[in-house]
Parts: sequence; C-alpha cells; structure tokens
Amino acid sequence: MPATLMINEIFYSVQGESTWAGWPCVFVRLTGCHLRCHYCDTEYAFTQGRRMGIDQILTEAQKFADETSHHSHSLSDVIQLTQEIDWK
Repeated sequence: MPATLMINEIFYSVQGESTWAGWPCVFVRLTGCHLRCHYCDTEYAFTQGRRMGIDQILTEAQKFADETSHHSHSLSDVIQLTQEIDWK
C-alpha cells in the first residue's frame, strides 16, 4: 500500500499571500495542525480530513490544474507535515 497523508481539502482559488498574491492556485490543505493560532481561519482543518495516497493527492490536484488556468500549486498548512506518514 502506498504512503498516505491526512488531507482536509484540495481546491482551486486565488493565492492571498506571498509574492504570488492574486494569482490562481491549486491548494492542498493538510489535516491536523496542533498550533491553534488565535487568528486561524481554518479550524475545521484541525481534525477533519481523509487519508489519501500521494498518487491520489497528485491526481486530484492535477484535475483542477487541467480544468483551470492556474499559476501554481500550494501545500497549505504545511505545519501539518508533522503528521506521521502512514507507510502501510
């Protein structure tokens, strides 16, 4: 079985931060942030999500890329990379 991560959502939007602000982007939002920042606008991502294989994640993100004129991909809430990858 391939390695998996907990994914909260994969979606298409406009980048709102960084030097890429204003550009179309495909976002991959991970699940499980432990920081609980008082300004967080995605508290639903603390616990909600589904386990997806890396190939599944890339395939779903690519569907958005194929259907839109996006500029980039963003791995959102990367602090969640502290989650353990399920290698089973």
